[in-house]
Amino acid sequence: MKRPLQHTLASLLRLNRDASPAVRALKLAGAAYVLSGLAHGLVWLADGAPSLDGPVSWRKPIVFGLSGGVATLSLAWLASWVSAATTRARWTWVYVVTMTGELLLIDGQRWRGVASHFNLSTPLDTAVFAAMGVLICVAMFAAWRLGVALAASVDSPVDVRAAGAWAIRFLMLGAFIGLAMAVYGVVAQAAGGTPSALSGAGSLKLVHALALHGLQVFPALLLPLSGLGLDAAGRARRLDLAALGYALLFVATAAQALLGRAPVDPAPSSALIASAGLACLAAALRPHAPRVAAARAP
Repeated sequence: MKRPLQHTLASLLRLNRDASPAVRALKLAGAAYVLSGLAHGLVWLADGAPSLDGPVSWRKPIVFGLSGGVATLSLAWLASWVSAATTRARWTWVYVVTMTGELLLIDGQRWRGVASHFNLSTPLDTAVFAAMGVLICVAMFAAWRLGVALAASVDSPVDVRAAGAWAIRFLMLGAFIGLAMAVYGVVAQAAGGTPSALSGAGSLKLVHALALHGLQVFPALLLPLSGLGLDAAGRARRLDLAALGYALLFVATAAQALLGRAPVDPAPSSALIASAGLACLAAALRPHAPRVAAARAP
């Protein structure tokens, strides 16, 4: 029987051995998105490395390509554990088609020299922005369906199911924040303001990103947890504790944004919440002390 660390390494590396069409499509799509982000980085350099700020810059093709690629590769690992092949195939292809369309629209708008987000200046740009909203919502729904399917895969180890469940929960939280930012931005712009969701130094972008990248954090936590000698149930319990810590860090980051303060300028309340979150994460990763049976008296 494999030791916990060897077992988890094997589970993380099983992505390379999974030859199912659905998982292979996710792996190829994820790699293509990453390559697109890197290629746009080279274009940015060839263009003289102009500012990456503002609604029209090379930042969005770079960032969306890289983050979308990493998210898709993480989703491929999750999908590799889904035992219902028909469900996995259906929602994988929905995700790949819609996410590819989303990134193509973002890239296309930059190559046209116009903003991709909150651009309502022409009927075409309005249609593109609306299509982007629909595509990303469908892609996130497909990702959620894959997470639900993993939770129902009773043949998968309990720690893998826990990692997948928390990953999808935070991904969905990030998606809802992104939707709220988009709706607020459109309303603010229609009222003559700017799409910026908050005032001062506060920004929901970091809050949005922190939640989204839970999709990578929780599967990755399986590796250090397996090095502690815990069984699968113990690793699942530690993942629950780590999720509490991650949630507290999320709350602290959101509080900073709502207070209009930059992440490097923490309010006392935010610092306290963040400290509690870090303490939970540290406790989740603390060394495991096996119970020793008490010796019987002679």
